[in-house]
Amino acid sequence: MDLSCKECGSTVTDTDRFCPACGTPNAACRFHPKFGPGIKVFEPRILSDLAPAGAPSCPRCHRAIERPHEYCTACGMGLDEAWERLDRVTVLNAWRRERGELDRYRRPTWVVTPLMAVLTVGIVLATGIGLVNLWLFFWGDASTRSGATGSLGHGLDIATAIAVVLFAVGAALTLAATWLLYRNLPALEVGDLRFGPAWAFWGWLVPGINLWRPKQIVDDLWRGSHPYAPSFSASWRVGPVPVWSSVWWITAWLGAGFALLSHLVAPAAGTVNPDDVRASFALAGAAGLALALSAACLQLLVRTIADRQELRASIVAHRDEVHRDGGSATVVPAGDGDAALLRPVVVDRAVHGKY
Repeated sequence: MDLSCKECGSTVTDTDRFCPACGTPNAACRFHPKFGPGIKVFEPRILSDLAPAGAPSCPRCHRAIERPHEYCTACGMGLDEAWERLDRVTVLNAWRRERGELDRYRRPTWVVTPLMAVLTVGIVLATGIGLVNLWLFFWGDASTRSGATGSLGHGLDIATAIAVVLFAVGAALTLAATWLLYRNLPALEVGDLRFGPAWAFWGWLVPGINLWRPKQIVDDLWRGSHPYAPSFSASWRVGPVPVWSSVWWITAWLGAGFALLSHLVAPAAGTVNPDDVRASFALAGAAGLALALSAACLQLLVRTIADRQELRASIVAHRDEVHRDGGSATVVPAGDGDAALLRPVVVDRAVHGKY
């Protein structure tokens, strides 16, 4: 028999202990413990209301639930957590059907740590090369570097050769780090990616496309790795990116351009052209400082992205663990800012309706 809730007027039945719309106890329910004597034997109709396998059910009493119910009609538990979990599982299953089993999260420490070391050495070396070349431009003379026996010239040549090797190693580690970090995004429940993981690798190597694609990849990594970005949502795309991302990309291209021009204007061996030598010093100095600034910005970006992914991974893992145990969780910041350490806390919430 269908009845009406005295509070909101929604339809309830004589076996609904609580209103599914507002959670008000149903005084007309034949089995409500608050409004009548407890029953020792449940009718078969009540037992048959248990949700079948795979159907949405109340986490507390396992009775079948339906949208848009906000409260369980059997025990009055709020269903917000149940619907949220069901939506997450539904989306996850759809992803698995479409793409196969999601990749597991891989900690990026093994590639980020050596990259940080290489970038640190590269920053010091590039800064030194840049400052020495600028000193030669302002206070040196053409003969300083033209003589085969010049110790300063030999030192600069050796430092430049080491810098070139470090640049190659750093480029390879950067490519590996961005590829691994981008592959982690689906495992961190980041939905609606703009590019496939392959672009995080080939985007650096394909001529023409590598003028802008690596910047897009790093920006997406920054946004998608946000610890609080909603699961399986595209809302992360509208998040801001730090100014260091643009500084990194602009100074990288400026440094590469200055280095190439410095090599082109340098006088040939055995010849001395004071103007060409001074121009080479100036361009090499500008290239060294620009590349040092670019490496510093890249170091900050990659380290922060890796930290954000580690934090998001712990939040996702903790939430899934609590859901498996039938509880609910929230994350309480221990400090200000995105990089603050978070303390996962299981919060006890009321499981009954509003009475």
